[in-house]
Amino acid sequence: FEDFMRKNNCDKYVTVGICGSFRKHYDCICNEITIFENNGFVVTVPKKDTVSKEENGFVIFVQDGNLEPHQLEQNYLDQLLESDCVFVCNPDGYIGSTVMAEIFVMLANGQEVYFLCEPSEQVLKTAIKFHGADNIIMSSKELCHMMKSNNEVFGWREWPDAYVQESNLSFKR
Repeated sequence: FEDFMRKNNCDKYVTVGICGSFRKHYDCICNEITIFENNGFVVTVPKKDTVSKEENGFVIFVQDGNLEPHQLEQNYLDQLLESDCVFVCNPDGYIGSTVMAEIFVMLANGQEVYFLCEPSEQVLKTAIKFHGADNIIMSSKELCHMMKSNNEVFGWREWPDAYVQESNLSFKR
């Protein structure tokens, strides 16, 4: 992965995390993963997998092993936060409580969040408006186009303590 990042260090958008209701929209989520990957982006989470079981409304995949739902959710949030942006797969507007919590964490941490459809939950619409997000409803193909366009325009990738531009590394002081 480090080699990949080094090779692509001039792009603002390399990775995308996807969230949505695995119980209701997992097939759609898998289709969105394919679209992002076919456009050259790395999907940090989720990985395509077989559902192992459902526990109290929480979908557990084969690759999850014996981790408890709260551990799985923490790992998922960590990987979403490491993504360059997050895409919410909500084909009918439905979000659900777990995904809504994930979105609130992303917004509170300044993460870029985009939606396939307008969320049906009013509290989420209010939170998005509060955070000043515009033009956030789009298909994954539109988001891929936007990310590619921004990569061409910016030609740099933000880092907490440094920036890389045309192979020159400069540290902020």
